[in-house]
Amino acid sequence: MDDSTSKQGAPRKSVRTRHETASAGKAPRIRLSSPERQAQIADAALRLIASHGLQEATVSRIAQEVGMEAPSLYAHFPSRQDMLLAAVNALFERVSRHLSLWSEAQDALEGLRILGETHATFITNEFYGFVIPIFEFMTAPRDSGLSEAVGRRQRDTLDTLVAYVEEGKRQGVIRKDTDSRTAAYEMMLLFWAEDVTQLMGIDEFVSEGISRKILDLFLRDMEDSERSTSCAESSTEATLRPAATVLGNAETLREGKL
Repeated sequence: MDDSTSKQGAPRKSVRTRHETASAGKAPRIRLSSPERQAQIADAALRLIASHGLQEATVSRIAQEVGMEAPSLYAHFPSRQDMLLAAVNALFERVSRHLSLWSEAQDALEGLRILGETHATFITNEFYGFVIPIFEFMTAPRDSGLSEAVGRRQRDTLDTLVAYVEEGKRQGVIRKDTDSRTAAYEMMLLFWAEDVTQLMGIDEFVSEGISRKILDLFLRDMEDSERSTSCAESSTEATLRPAATVLGNAETLREGKL
Protein backbone atom coordinates (compact mmCIF):
# COMPACT_ATOMS: atom_id res chain seq x y z
CA MET A 1 0.00 0.00 0.00
CA ASP A 2 1.25 3.46 -0.87
CA ASP A 3 2.56 5.37 2.16
CA SER A 4 0.76 8.54 1.03
CA THR A 5 -2.69 6.97 1.62
CA SER A 6 -4.36 5.54 4.67
CA LYS A 7 -5.76 2.08 4.85
CA GLN A 8 -9.04 3.44 3.50
CA GLY A 9 -7.17 5.04 0.59
CA ALA A 10 -7.70 8.68 1.71
CA PRO A 11 -4.68 11.01 1.48
CA ARG A 12 -2.93 11.64 4.75
CA LYS A 13 -3.14 15.12 6.32
CA SER A 14 0.11 17.03 6.24
CA VAL A 15 1.62 17.56 9.68
CA ARG A 16 3.01 21.05 10.40
CA THR A 17 5.94 21.51 12.65
CA ARG A 18 5.42 23.47 15.88
CA HIS A 19 7.37 26.39 14.40
CA GLU A 20 5.23 26.46 11.26
CA THR A 21 2.02 26.37 13.29
CA ALA A 22 3.14 29.20 15.55
CA SER A 23 4.26 31.35 12.64
CA ALA A 24 1.14 30.85 10.57
CA GLY A 25 -1.05 33.20 12.63
CA LYS A 26 1.52 36.00 13.00
CA ALA A 27 1.69 39.07 10.83
CA PRO A 28 5.08 39.61 9.23
CA ARG A 29 7.33 41.68 11.49
CA ILE A 30 8.20 45.08 10.08
CA ARG A 31 11.92 45.74 10.15
CA LEU A 32 12.68 49.34 11.12
CA SER A 33 15.77 51.21 10.05
CA SER A 34 18.24 52.11 12.79
CA PRO A 35 17.14 55.81 12.91
CA GLU A 36 13.51 54.71 13.11
CA ARG A 37 14.29 52.27 15.90
CA GLN A 38 16.27 54.94 17.76
CA ALA A 39 13.30 57.32 17.52
CA GLN A 40 11.00 54.58 18.80
CA ILE A 41 13.27 53.91 21.77
CA ALA A 42 13.55 57.64 22.60
CA ASP A 43 9.77 58.05 22.49
CA ALA A 44 9.32 55.02 24.73
CA ALA A 45 11.78 56.48 27.24
CA LEU A 46 9.79 59.75 27.26
CA ARG A 47 6.54 57.92 27.97
CA LEU A 48 8.09 56.04 30.88
CA ILE A 49 9.63 59.20 32.33
CA ALA A 50 6.31 61.02 32.08
CA SER A 51 4.39 58.24 33.84
CA HIS A 52 6.95 56.76 36.25
CA GLY A 53 9.88 59.18 36.56
CA LEU A 54 13.44 59.15 35.28
CA GLN A 55 14.74 56.45 37.62
CA GLU A 56 12.09 54.01 36.43
CA ALA A 57 13.01 54.44 32.78
CA THR A 58 15.35 51.47 32.92
CA VAL A 59 16.73 49.64 29.91
CA SER A 60 14.53 46.62 30.62
CA ARG A 61 11.37 48.72 30.85
CA ILE A 62 12.24 50.66 27.70
CA ALA A 63 12.83 47.36 25.91
CA GLN A 64 9.48 46.04 27.11
CA GLU A 65 7.79 49.24 25.92
CA VAL A 66 9.08 48.76 22.37
CA GLY A 67 8.68 44.98 22.32
CA MET A 68 12.38 44.12 22.24
CA GLU A 69 14.83 42.20 24.38
CA ALA A 70 16.94 44.49 26.54
CA PRO A 71 20.31 43.50 25.00
CA SER A 72 18.96 44.37 21.54
CA LEU A 73 18.70 48.05 22.51
CA TYR A 74 22.49 48.27 22.68
CA ALA A 75 22.64 47.69 18.93
CA HIS A 76 21.15 51.18 18.62
CA PHE A 77 22.57 53.01 21.65
CA PRO A 78 25.85 52.43 23.50
CA SER A 79 24.27 53.01 26.92
CA ARG A 80 21.14 53.98 28.85
CA GLN A 81 22.53 57.50 29.12
CA ASP A 82 22.60 57.76 25.33
CA MET A 83 18.98 56.58 25.17
CA LEU A 84 17.99 59.31 27.63
CA LEU A 85 19.98 61.96 25.75
CA ALA A 86 18.11 60.94 22.61
CA ALA A 87 14.89 61.36 24.58
CA VAL A 88 15.91 64.95 25.45
CA ASN A 89 16.41 65.73 21.76
CA ALA A 90 13.12 64.04 20.84
CA LEU A 91 11.33 66.16 23.45
CA PHE A 92 12.64 69.43 22.02
CA GLU A 93 12.00 68.34 18.45
CA ARG A 94 8.38 67.79 19.45
CA VAL A 95 8.26 71.30 20.91
CA SER A 96 9.84 72.80 17.79
CA ARG A 97 7.23 71.20 15.55
CA HIS A 98 4.41 72.48 17.73
CA LEU A 99 5.78 76.02 17.91
CA SER A 100 6.60 76.30 14.21
CA LEU A 101 3.39 78.29 13.60
CA TRP A 102 5.21 81.48 14.54
CA SER A 103 7.06 81.45 11.20
CA GLU A 104 3.75 82.25 9.45
CA ALA A 105 3.47 85.73 11.04
CA GLN A 106 3.57 88.89 8.93
CA ASP A 107 6.46 90.35 10.95
CA ALA A 108 8.85 89.44 13.76
CA LEU A 109 6.86 91.14 16.53
CA GLU A 110 3.73 89.24 15.56
CA GLY A 111 5.83 86.08 15.36
CA LEU A 112 6.93 86.54 18.96
CA ARG A 113 3.31 87.04 20.00
CA ILE A 114 2.26 83.82 18.26
CA LEU A 115 5.15 81.97 19.89
CA GLY A 116 4.14 83.18 23.35
CA GLU A 117 0.50 82.25 22.88
CA THR A 118 1.37 78.87 21.38
CA HIS A 119 3.74 78.00 24.24
CA ALA A 120 0.97 78.60 26.80
CA THR A 121 -1.38 76.32 24.86
CA PHE A 122 1.30 73.69 24.37
CA ILE A 123 2.25 73.26 28.04
CA THR A 124 -1.42 73.16 29.04
CA ASN A 125 -2.11 70.33 26.62
CA GLU A 126 1.25 68.57 27.08
CA PHE A 127 1.70 68.54 30.84
CA TYR A 128 2.79 64.90 30.90
CA GLY A 129 4.27 65.03 27.42
CA PHE A 130 6.57 68.00 28.12
CA VAL A 131 6.42 69.63 31.56
CA ILE A 132 7.05 66.48 33.60
CA PRO A 133 9.86 65.08 31.39
CA ILE A 134 11.75 68.37 31.11
CA PHE A 135 11.87 68.80 34.89
CA GLU A 136 12.93 65.20 35.32
CA PHE A 137 15.83 65.90 32.96
CA MET A 138 16.70 69.23 34.60
CA THR A 139 16.93 67.68 38.07
CA ALA A 140 18.93 64.64 36.97
CA PRO A 141 22.43 64.16 38.48
CA ARG A 142 24.97 66.46 36.86
CA ASP A 143 27.19 63.59 35.78
CA SER A 144 24.33 62.19 33.66
CA GLY A 145 24.70 65.04 31.17
CA LEU A 146 20.91 65.40 30.91
CA SER A 147 20.53 68.83 32.50
CA GLU A 148 23.36 70.13 30.32
CA ALA A 149 21.61 68.70 27.25
CA VAL A 150 18.46 70.60 28.21
CA GLY A 151 20.57 73.73 28.68
CA ARG A 152 22.04 73.40 25.18
CA ARG A 153 18.61 73.13 23.61
CA GLN A 154 17.39 76.09 25.65
CA ARG A 155 20.34 78.13 24.40
CA ASP A 156 19.38 77.22 20.84
CA THR A 157 15.91 78.60 21.52
CA LEU A 158 17.43 81.70 23.09
CA ASP A 159 19.60 82.32 20.02
CA THR A 160 16.58 81.94 17.76
CA LEU A 161 14.68 84.50 19.85
CA VAL A 162 17.62 86.90 19.63
CA ALA A 163 17.61 86.50 15.85
CA TYR A 164 13.89 87.27 15.71
CA VAL A 165 14.30 90.42 17.80
CA GLU A 166 17.15 91.54 15.53
CA GLU A 167 14.93 90.84 12.53
CA GLY A 168 12.15 92.94 14.07
CA LYS A 169 14.55 95.84 14.50
CA ARG A 170 15.54 95.61 10.85
CA GLN A 171 11.87 95.52 9.86
CA GLY A 172 11.14 98.60 11.94
CA VAL A 173 8.58 96.88 14.17
CA ILE A 174 10.82 96.62 17.26
CA ARG A 175 12.59 99.60 18.83
CA LYS A 176 16.18 100.05 17.69
CA ASP A 177 17.40 100.56 21.27
CA THR A 178 16.04 97.17 22.40
CA ASP A 179 18.75 94.91 23.77
CA SER A 180 18.08 91.75 21.79
CA ARG A 181 19.61 89.26 24.21
CA THR A 182 17.90 90.79 27.24
CA ALA A 183 14.58 90.73 25.38
CA ALA A 184 15.15 87.06 24.47
CA TYR A 185 15.85 86.21 28.11
CA GLU A 186 12.67 88.04 29.19
CA MET A 187 10.70 85.88 26.77
CA MET A 188 12.38 82.74 28.07
CA LEU A 189 11.64 83.78 31.68
CA LEU A 190 7.96 83.96 30.79
CA PHE A 191 8.13 80.46 29.30
CA TRP A 192 9.91 79.11 32.38
CA ALA A 193 7.34 80.76 34.66
CA GLU A 194 4.54 79.05 32.73
CA ASP A 195 6.33 75.70 33.00
CA VAL A 196 7.01 76.01 36.73
CA THR A 197 3.52 77.21 37.68
CA GLN A 198 2.01 74.31 35.76
CA LEU A 199 4.30 71.91 37.61
CA MET A 200 3.27 73.38 40.99
CA GLY A 201 -0.43 73.31 40.13
CA ILE A 202 -0.78 77.10 39.94
CA ASP A 203 -2.87 76.77 36.80
CA GLU A 204 -4.41 80.25 36.96
CA PHE A 205 -1.16 81.83 35.81
CA VAL A 206 -1.97 80.51 32.35
CA SER A 207 -5.67 79.66 32.53
CA GLU A 208 -6.73 83.10 33.79
CA GLY A 209 -4.62 84.93 31.23
CA ILE A 210 -2.01 86.36 33.60
CA SER A 211 0.91 85.15 31.49
CA ARG A 212 -0.84 86.54 28.40
CA LYS A 213 -1.02 90.00 30.03
CA ILE A 214 2.70 89.83 30.82
CA LEU A 215 3.36 88.85 27.20
CA ASP A 216 1.31 91.82 25.96
CA LEU A 217 3.21 94.24 28.22
CA PHE A 218 6.54 92.81 27.13
CA LEU A 219 5.76 93.13 23.42
CA ARG A 220 4.22 96.57 23.83
CA ASP A 221 7.41 97.78 25.50
CA MET A 222 9.48 96.55 22.56
CA GLU A 223 7.17 97.85 19.84
CA ASP A 224 8.48 100.74 17.79
CA SER A 225 6.36 103.84 18.57
CA GLU A 226 6.15 104.93 14.93
CA ARG A 227 5.07 101.47 13.92
CA SER A 228 2.31 101.34 16.56
CA THR A 229 0.77 104.63 15.36
CA SER A 230 0.92 103.79 11.68
CA CYS A 231 0.24 100.06 11.88
CA ALA A 232 -3.21 100.37 10.34
CA GLU A 233 -1.80 102.21 7.30
CA SER A 234 1.28 100.14 6.66
CA SER A 235 0.52 96.68 7.96
CA THR A 236 1.70 95.10 4.72
CA GLU A 237 5.05 96.92 4.57
CA ALA A 238 6.86 94.77 7.14
CA THR A 239 7.28 91.20 5.96
CA LEU A 240 8.99 88.42 7.80
CA ARG A 241 12.09 86.98 6.17
CA PRO A 242 12.00 83.26 5.45
CA ALA A 243 12.41 81.09 8.51
CA ALA A 244 15.69 79.78 7.08
CA THR A 245 17.11 83.33 7.19
CA VAL A 246 16.21 83.75 10.84
CA LEU A 247 17.56 80.35 11.76
CA GLY A 248 20.71 81.23 9.84
CA ASN A 249 21.05 84.34 12.00
CA ALA A 250 20.67 82.17 15.10
CA GLU A 251 23.49 79.94 13.87
CA THR A 252 25.64 83.02 13.27
CA LEU A 253 24.95 84.10 16.87
CA ARG A 254 26.24 80.78 18.17
CA GLU A 255 29.45 81.33 16.24
CA GLY A 256 29.80 84.83 17.72
CA LYS A 257 29.59 86.66 14.40
CA LEU A 258 26.45 88.74 14.95
